[in-house]
Amino acid sequence: MKKKIWVIAAISTLGAAPALAEQPTVEQRLEILQQEGDALKARGNPAGTSGYGSSTGSTTIGGYGEVVYNNYRDGTVKDEADLKRFVLFIGHKFNDRLRLFSELEVEHAKADKSGGEVAMEQAYLEFGLTEKTNARAGLMLMPIGIINETHEPPTFYGVERNEVESRIIPSTWRELGVAVQGEATTGLEYVAGVSTTPDASKYSNASKGFRDMRTSGRQAAANDLGVFAALNYRGTPGLLLGASVFSGNTAQNGNGETVKAAL
Repeated sequence: MKKKIWVIAAISTLGAAPALAEQPTVEQRLEILQQEGDALKARGNPAGTSGYGSSTGSTTIGGYGEVVYNNYRDGTVKDEADLKRFVLFIGHKFNDRLRLFSELEVEHAKADKSGGEVAMEQAYLEFGLTEKTNARAGLMLMPIGIINETHEPPTFYGVERNEVESRIIPSTWRELGVAVQGEATTGLEYVAGVSTTPDASKYSNASKGFRDMRTSGRQAAANDLGVFAALNYRGTPGLLLGASVFSGNTAQNGNGETVKAAL
């Protein structure tokens, strides 16, 4: 029996947290930098800079880091400071239609036996089909939930990511696949595609949800593929309405039990 996973997410945010609707995605950041670089280049300056990074010619470089300090009331637990993650993103515009988006992440300053990770978070090509429609192929963040695609502060309240979007929707969840993305009408964005799915054979225990089932593009089993789709409305300042779904078998070998997760 095949294992199958369903993930459904709905988002509704109004007024109280306008930053959620205004926080730019990596694609939007790279586009902003590219536009700034083009504008400066037109004025005779070959490079531009902003809070996200710099743009020179058709290549854009940026990034962000997150340092966390934990001070515990329990004196038996050691306080800790941690460079939790540093992300470097690079974009390149080959021509008016073809673009590259990529993110490389280092967790906990280094990767060794005690923990930490160096991994590609995104790496995909985007081809403009029309003015408002793009085709994508490569390693992509799944458009599930409000944090997975834009997962740094201040998208979420507090220092740590919440448990729902750490275990039920395992940020950062990325898969290899192809997708179509665009704007159906002003403020209404859509994305839909086909991708690899989590691998149920990697499931360890309920406390981690299906975090351990993520393959993140590393020799991902591809016997079973999944489909995903999302709609997001950002047409009103301070408002974000969205819904998304992911469905696919996770057994990869055709055997196993059913695994379900929903939000």
